[in-house]
This record gives sequence, C-alpha cells and structure tokens, in this order.
Amino acid sequence: MVTIRLHLDDCGRRNGPLRVLPGSHASGKLDASAIAVWSARADEQAVDCLVPAGGAVVMRRCCLHASASGTGEGHRRVIHLEYAAETLPGGLEWFGSVTKTRLIQNVS
Repeated sequence: MVTIRLHLDDCGRRNGPLRVLPGSHASGKLDASAIAVWSARADEQAVDCLVPAGGAVVMRRCCLHASASGTGEGHRRVIHLEYAAETLPGGLEWFGSVTKTRLIQNVS
C-alpha cells in the first residue's frame, strides 16, 4: 500500500507539515504500547515533510504519521491518493472493503 500526497500549497514548518516515523510501517499492526515506544523516538527520528506547491510525498500508509495545526497563515491543501494491490499485512483489514465475492453477488 502506498500513499501519494500531491501538494496544492507550499507546506513549510508553520503549515503543520506531515511528520512521519520512518521504518514504523515494517512493524505490522501496532498496539498502544508499541505506538508509545515509537512515539518516544519521535524527537530524534521523526521527519517533517516540507513540500513546495506542486511537490509530492510518497509514503507507506501504515507508517506512523501525524501533523500539527498550522501556526501561520495560508493553506495546507493536498490531493491524497492511496493505492493497494493486495490485502493488508499483519492482520490489518480495510474499513468497508469490498471483496470479490460481494462484487459478484452485487452484479448478479
């Protein structure tokens, strides 16, 4: 699964940029204690995605991520696209997913 964020506006430090914890996607489904361990590393390991208008961020969707409220003027508009070719790993499930069986039943 991959996420592509196409930025319509500049996103600098004052716009509340997306902040990711690289490598967290490789840990599978995380419980609250595992998220707390990763979050404790945020000060040293988190990466702020500073992107100019017209730029893109490509990331693994299951990567721990967050963004703060902007502290400056301006917008932080993005077109957010998600792609997946297979079922989710580590016991994760799509919310409201449509299976092939349900598709066939709906066509009949």
